[in-house]
Amino acid sequence: MVFTELTEAMEEANRLKRPPHLAESALQLFQLSALRGMRSETGTAVAKIWDGEIGPLFPKLT
Repeated sequence: MVFTELTEAMEEANRLKRPPHLAESALQLFQLSALRGMRSETGTAVAKIWDGEIGPLFPKLT
């Protein structure tokens, strides 16, 4: 569902001749998460792509 909505947003921005910067970046993150096998997950999949092989790439806030 997110893929469809972001794709529609990008198509509409292109139709209006406006740059779809945020939609394009978000779609790329969701596509990367889908490539890693998390397509059925929602926004949490985007957060999970930042986990590296040896653990999270960003420190946890305490």
